[in-house]
Amino acid sequence: MAVTTFCFDIAYLEFFLPLLSGGTVLVSSRSGASDAYLLMDQLSQYRPTHMQATPATWHMLQESGWERPLWLEVLVGGEALPWILKEQLTAGGGCIWNVYGPTEATIWASIKALYHGDAVTIGQGLHNTPLYILDEAGGLCPPGVIGEICIGGPQVGRGYLYREDLSAGRFVSDPFLSGGRLYRTGDLGRLHSTGDIQCLGRKDEQVKIRGYRIELGEIENVLQRCEQVRTAAVVAHADTSGMKRLVAYVVPEKEFEQDRIVSVIRKQLPEYMVPSLFIPLTQLPLTPNGKVDRKALPYPDAHMSVAPEYVPARNETEKLLVAIWQELLERDQIGIYDDFFFSGGHSLLAMRVGARIRQELALQISVDKLFQFKDIAQLSEYIHALQAGHTAGNTSSEVFEL
Repeated sequence: MAVTTFCFDIAYLEFFLPLLSGGTVLVSSRSGASDAYLLMDQLSQYRPTHMQATPATWHMLQESGWERPLWLEVLVGGEALPWILKEQLTAGGGCIWNVYGPTEATIWASIKALYHGDAVTIGQGLHNTPLYILDEAGGLCPPGVIGEICIGGPQVGRGYLYREDLSAGRFVSDPFLSGGRLYRTGDLGRLHSTGDIQCLGRKDEQVKIRGYRIELGEIENVLQRCEQVRTAAVVAHADTSGMKRLVAYVVPEKEFEQDRIVSVIRKQLPEYMVPSLFIPLTQLPLTPNGKVDRKALPYPDAHMSVAPEYVPARNETEKLLVAIWQELLERDQIGIYDDFFFSGGHSLLAMRVGARIRQELALQISVDKLFQFKDIAQLSEYIHALQAGHTAGNTSSEVFEL
């Protein structure tokens, strides 16, 4: 079952590996891949033998009450696998496959079968794919010592097109193989005595959130080009569930007008790069050498974001939605014009909102609609239209067979 957009490199394993092996590929629609209930319907109807997805997608299924059948081989990749998710997916027996590798080394470079109770590692390099843990001087780190994960082998890319400067720092000569090349991933890791590698996150400012690789500097550049912004810094923070979200610290030129700033950056960046929380500051903290001191930035609290004037629920549907939002966002007060994503929400929590609406109102609302109607007032109107039969909800389970 192929659920990954073809703009994401891991989709090519989903498309070509089954076909090269004489198998069948079932390509889910985008709505089917992003809606837990549609995806569960597809899995039940077509009973695919394998499915690969990011931890965010598997977490979405788990949160919606799905229980993994043993006939489904689970591949997890694209970002770090949380231990608790691995335990949930293996609770009924069997294993899951933790796959690791950057685009620059042709998708996956290692794989590890993980069982219930196992430590989370990325295993060892695939056939003809040497993996090394190197220190700053380029020497091998002994087991247990943290260093940078580097990948060798014939699948390492030739570099970044028209970016010789960037290529020179990432694609380097392999000191252990004459004529070979290594890709420096920027990921930190350490070698276990078993030979397996544990991935410990990024060593630079590049982060991964729900499978997307994000350069924080790119978001900051867009923010700083806004007329309303004097300067800005963007940081990835984990919320109480352990999921990362983007937080923007903004020093405005005059008054802080979040709606105008968001409107500008949404025209230049995809939705997953738009910060979910904006915190206005009079100035950014600096280190003695004049750089932004990211460690000194105030820890984000959902209440710190500038929000519209509080307006309470006006009807039973809005009261129900307010209760759901307050529980999932862990907020004491939610107004009907508060933006879900600027109140601390993200795509996984949106899936849970959809699941709760299905439970409470017996309505199936696609995730696309939750992104479209970002406050309770809009969402309530849409729900009333559905209940009145004025709007047809798209609940089809679109799957195309190759």
